[in-house]
Amino acid sequence: MCSTTHLLETLKQFKVKSLDVKIETVQEGHIHNSYKVLHNSPPNIGYFLQKINQSVFKDVEKLMTSIDLVTKHISHKLDKLTDTRFSVFKVIPTKDDKLFYKNSKNSQWRLYSLLPETHSFQKMETQEIAYECGKIQGQFINLLSDFPVQKMYTAIPNFHNLEKRWEDFQSILQKDSKNRAKVAIDEIDFAFQKIDTFLKLHHFIEEGSVPKRLIHNDTKCNNVLFDINNKAIAVIDLDTVMPGSLLFDFGDAIRTGANTASEDEKNLQKVTLDLNLFKSYTKGFLQSTSAILTQNEISHLVSSTHYMTFIIGLRFLTDYLDGDLYYKTTYSEHNLIRTRVQWKFLQKLEKNEKEMHKIVMDLR
Repeated sequence: MCSTTHLLETLKQFKVKSLDVKIETVQEGHIHNSYKVLHNSPPNIGYFLQKINQSVFKDVEKLMTSIDLVTKHISHKLDKLTDTRFSVFKVIPTKDDKLFYKNSKNSQWRLYSLLPETHSFQKMETQEIAYECGKIQGQFINLLSDFPVQKMYTAIPNFHNLEKRWEDFQSILQKDSKNRAKVAIDEIDFAFQKIDTFLKLHHFIEEGSVPKRLIHNDTKCNNVLFDINNKAIAVIDLDTVMPGSLLFDFGDAIRTGANTASEDEKNLQKVTLDLNLFKSYTKGFLQSTSAILTQNEISHLVSSTHYMTFIIGLRFLTDYLDGDLYYKTTYSEHNLIRTRVQWKFLQKLEKNEKEMHKIVMDLR
């Protein structure tokens, strides 16, 4: 982590109103180093400063151009709406009107406006929070439904491309450069047992049976901001906004939100599916997307929860075998534990599949 002096020097490169601030390190997040910057006066007004992970995001200029386009598109749409709480942050430019700052060590930084008096939840703690998450993440897709997808930079190619993820997994497994495969035999076997089923859904999506939309691609609950009344008002962390299937967003939200355990829970007995949270999220999501959903999308919502749980579990397992190059870890088996949680949750989803389908059909 950087010193306060270094952070203030970086902040000075942007068009900020004052440097009379306090800076807090943000612990959440697997990818970037993040800091909350708050003005001492007036309070609660400030910025979100990030050192961008350049090993994950290779072309920062294109990444920031895309985020700027998305936030401006949403802001323009919101100017015409009077019956929505939806808000969007702004990209704060540098003093020379760039969307990011590159220092002498080639580190690249960006700055966003903070939305005042907002907070987030790490989990969908209640049915009300789950409903709000589903509603606003559906609204996000709706607001971008007329965005020209061809203009959007693909920051991480093949992000949810299971065929490519499987090829990468097999290649890294074969090399086993960190000699970790022997520790993960059960997890590897599970992946081989399930892959054919999920490749069928992958091909269904790739063949165009569902529309390609501009989606968020990382719909964790903590990527939603809430106001003081616990009403969702914004979607954040737009690095992964790329063309894809709406099924990816729905499936990943359930993967992270309806699992009663944390993503790195060591006690697998705590891993269960909360059907009430699933129902509440689905209700909000369907309300916001009913005007654009196709029948194929509706009929595959439940399957998408299985798909996204498998692909994220596979990514954790691949990263574990590869020496933890992508996700932040705090101990040697961190990614392996994350894999085990995903495999356990996938089993819970499979067990409750019929009930989940019934919920979707009743709500649609």
